Amino acid sequence: MGERIFHCGALGSAEVVKVINNMLCVTNMFLTAEAIELAQRHGVSFEGLSPILAVSTGLNFLTADAQTGRAQYRAWARSEEAYTAIYNVVSKDLHLALKLADLAHVDLGLLKGVSQYVDSADPQAMGRWMRSGQVN
Repeated sequence: MGERIFHCGALGSAEVVKVINNMLCVTNMFLTAEAIELAQRHGVSFEGLSPILAVSTGLNFLTADAQTGRAQYRAWARSEEAYTAIYNVVSKDLHLALKLADLAHVDLGLLKGVSQYVDSADPQAMGRWMRSGQVN
């Protein structure tokens, strides 16, 4: 099915890896939308910001290329229904990561904070995602 196969360890380890990957992805999605808005409010377009982030420590799958990043946000937030659907998935993924942390007796404060933010259903988040998908 896939071209790249990774052996993660004992039965269930791959599921742990998937949850951790999604945890990082979700955090990037929300924080990148905020970064785009902050840049644009200070007169720096995402198109101007992206090439710098692509060769810097701010690189993630949304910042590597502004056109691709905007297309992702457009797909996720093309409507309130689309945003709600992706929001429900990412919220579930964060809750799974929190459960893994609890099972391992690890206190992950930042993960808790991100999960609380997502659970709060910040009414500005959807608008921010929609704006992140628009070309200025």
